[in-house]
Amino acid sequence: MLYKFKGRIVASSLVLLLLIFIRTAVWMKIGRVPHLIPIPGIIALIIAWLLGRKYDETFFLSMKDPLTGLNNRRYVHFIFPKFIKTAQRKKKKLVVFVYDVDEFKQINDHYGHEYGDQILLSVSKVLESDITKHDVIARWGGDEFLGLSLFSDLHEIKARIDSLQSKLKELAKSFEKKISVSVGYSVYGEDGKRLHDLIEKADQNMYRNKHSRKTV
Repeated sequence: MLYKFKGRIVASSLVLLLLIFIRTAVWMKIGRVPHLIPIPGIIALIIAWLLGRKYDETFFLSMKDPLTGLNNRRYVHFIFPKFIKTAQRKKKKLVVFVYDVDEFKQINDHYGHEYGDQILLSVSKVLESDITKHDVIARWGGDEFLGLSLFSDLHEIKARIDSLQSKLKELAKSFEKKISVSVGYSVYGEDGKRLHDLIEKADQNMYRNKHSRKTV
């Protein structure tokens, strides 16, 4: 995506435009340019590129969760408008998922935060493996994750959730402990159009799912 190179593109473009302006002004004044290959200009472009890359790296890290390496809520707010446009262009349904690790507080209290972090890291990898390359999965905070996905048919959602729970059962074997995630979702246009409203609806559905699974 172009936003990953925004700093380099902007910095280099500005310096390049400035160089073109200067060389054009010199040519108009004296009828020629002093150097066919402007070494100072090339150096300036290299410096601009390096400074732009530093900006891009800082911007990239600001969009990542330090524990899991997933995107964070800042990235979700940044990318959500682009998802809306993509869904409209491709005539697909934009679905917002909320995932909550079941009984995570008890896990932290009983086994410690380091063990809890390992659970979160492992769950995040399962969540990431269960989406397409066009979807987004992010750590929203604590033991809660958020996903943005595009579907042609909403019936595919159940298959996605079933696949996730199946993978989590396999993950649980390595920890010798039950690991499950409660899932809720909302659909753009049907449950709201603002990200806040969609998350709120998905969160409500997630807690219904959590409660219904506890009573089974």
